[in-house]
Amino acid sequence: IEEKAGDTLIPNLYQGVEYFYYANPRESLSLDNDMRLIDKGCRKDFDYLTGAYDGYVRAGAVWKSYVSTKPFLMVLRSYYKSEKAGAVTLKLTSLRSSSLRVNEKSYDLNEQGEAVVDFKNGFNLIEVRSIGGKEEDTEEALVKLMYKGPGGVSSGLDSSKFFYSSSSEISDLSPQEMQDSLTCFLPLRNDLMDRVNNISAQSKSAPTFIDDDVYGSVLLMEGDDDYLTHLPADELGLNGSYTVSCKVYFSDLASQRKPDDPLFSTVMERPVLSNSTLVLLLRRRHPYLAHYGNDSIASEKLNNMEWYDITFRFHDGVQSIFVDGDLIMSSSNHSNLYCTNKLLIGEHDRTMLKGRICDVKIFNRALSHKNILNLSK
Repeated sequence: IEEKAGDTLIPNLYQGVEYFYYANPRESLSLDNDMRLIDKGCRKDFDYLTGAYDGYVRAGAVWKSYVSTKPFLMVLRSYYKSEKAGAVTLKLTSLRSSSLRVNEKSYDLNEQGEAVVDFKNGFNLIEVRSIGGKEEDTEEALVKLMYKGPGGVSSGLDSSKFFYSSSSEISDLSPQEMQDSLTCFLPLRNDLMDRVNNISAQSKSAPTFIDDDVYGSVLLMEGDDDYLTHLPADELGLNGSYTVSCKVYFSDLASQRKPDDPLFSTVMERPVLSNSTLVLLLRRRHPYLAHYGNDSIASEKLNNMEWYDITFRFHDGVQSIFVDGDLIMSSSNHSNLYCTNKLLIGEHDRTMLKGRICDVKIFNRALSHKNILNLSK
């Protein structure tokens, strides 16, 4: 878990970690005292926030973002799956005052930052509390949690055992279930035909297909009118659980002039209401998922001139992003999209995708990790 400045996400989280922030309006704060007052409901002047990027704290329900110039209390939560019960030694290091809770129990750290905690067989809720704030990028870890094994050797906790909730991953869909839940398939190899709905997506300009070295014929998007317009979001099943995937090659990624590289969005009508607009894109090269004013962003940065399989998934309040089959971000406590406007491919708020795209698929169900891995093959 790292804190960075500039164009790197703060914090850089393990997959499946939930993260929450409480902004403090005062210049100074006490981790133990202020957090205890929040727990007891005594402090009412803290705002509940989620997500962070570029030094900004993203407010989930308020539509706006602002720079956190003052300290704030930060709570990092995740479920860790253990194969057996028993005592485990964890070591916590931090640049600032931090505390450790496991399964709702607080543990005192010794001078080395270690504590012997009780793990149970199955899911264990790990919570690290610390103080955040804008600062120079030291390239040091803000918070680091290690497992101390036999012989005193410390190692990182297995990231594959972290989960954003205390339940297992989404169940696999059978090939028939996947076919039944597929609401859109745009190969974009030689035409704009949606193979599920038997209609073509619309483009203001004549579409250009090129022969790519990796995927053969693909759609080239390089002009202001190259983006596509398709069916409304509700008709594609995007107002509940969904999975949206594509193969994409970026040729001109984000700059200060153009921080966003759109993949999918819906037509935006102002004034924009919360949860009324789908936004799936790269923001400063980081994969980003939002229902407008309700957003999540991954720590991983993508590069120019490389093909990626990108999948966005929403289910039961959880926003997740996969790149090349790997889960790179999950965040909970998000609301469903409520939108009847048309889907846009390669455009958002007058910003256009520069690159190549193919194999657009939309499902009205959440695919499992295994299903998504198969999509990327």
